[in-house]
Amino acid sequence: MTSFDEGELQFEFGDDWHAEQFDRTGARFPRGVLPVDFIVEGDDELVLVEIKDPSASQAPERNREQFVRKMKSKELTHQELVPKARTSYGILHLMARDTKRMRYVVVIGTEHLSMQPVLLANLTDMLRARLARETETAWQRPYVSDCIVVSIADFSKAISGCSACRIAPGAVGASAKGPRP
Repeated sequence: MTSFDEGELQFEFGDDWHAEQFDRTGARFPRGVLPVDFIVEGDDELVLVEIKDPSASQAPERNREQFVRKMKSKELTHQELVPKARTSYGILHLMARDTKRMRYVVVIGTEHLSMQPVLLANLTDMLRARLARETETAWQRPYVSDCIVVSIADFSKAISGCSACRIAPGAVGASAKGPRP
C-alpha cells in the first residue's frame, strides 16, 4: 500500500495499483502544462486523479461559495479540469505511457460546501461531455474512456482498493507531503 498526503487529505492506494504524485514539488513540465495530482496505474488502466479541496480548514467561506458557483457553471470543467486531463494526457502520450485505457477521477472536498450531492453527478456529466468535445467537432480519438467526480468519502468507489480521508490540519506540514510506504 502506498500513501500520499495532498494538503489536508490522505490518499491510500492498494497493492494492485502503482501510484505516483505527478504534480509534485520540484517536478518540471513545459510551460502551459497543467498536470493532474496523481497518476495511478493498474494492470489494465491508467487513472488520472485531480484533487480540489475547497473544504480545507484554511479556506475562507467566500472561496467555498465561489467554488460551488464554478461547479454549477462550466468554469470548473472548461477552464480547470479538462485542461489538466488534456495536458497530462499529452505528457503521458509523449512519454509512451498511454498504452492502457485511461480514466479521469476528480476528488472534491465537499464537507464544508453548501451544495446538493447531485451536483457531483451533474459535474461528471459536464466533464464527460467536454472531454469528448472541446471544438466544433468531437474528438475522433478520445483520450479518456470515462470520468467521474466524487467526494473524498466516495473515492474508494472510483478506484477499488483505494481510500481517502481528511487528516487533522495540525498533522499537515511540509514533511507530511509525499509518499509513504
